[in-house]
Amino acid sequence: IQMGGACPDRCQVVYKMCILPAYYRCYCNEGFLWNFEMTKCIKKKECDDKWKEGEYDFIVNQVFNASRGYKISCDMMSTCDLSQIERDPNDNTKIIDHNQIPNHFIERYP
Repeated sequence: IQMGGACPDRCQVVYKMCILPAYYRCYCNEGFLWNFEMTKCIKKKECDDKWKEGEYDFIVNQVFNASRGYKISCDMMSTCDLSQIERDPNDNTKIIDHNQIPNHFIERYP
């Protein structure tokens, strides 16, 4: 672990807006990232192994796709929990978000 910025890389999480408290200043060494729970650093490959080939990039691209045409929880949150999102088995151009969609924008800390 090294000292660093406020929003370190984290397995299965995308920060759409960095709102972590300023005192959170630890990040993992190169080739590592925080596990989902932010309790330890894991090899990036360990996180990648949780995803099928190409799924991670597809899901992240859809999270940031402003023209996807449907809402997901990530649209209303600063932190997006990718562990609850999967490719739609009935339409492989879409994702299914199993997270509850909040009614208003909320900040979510780890």
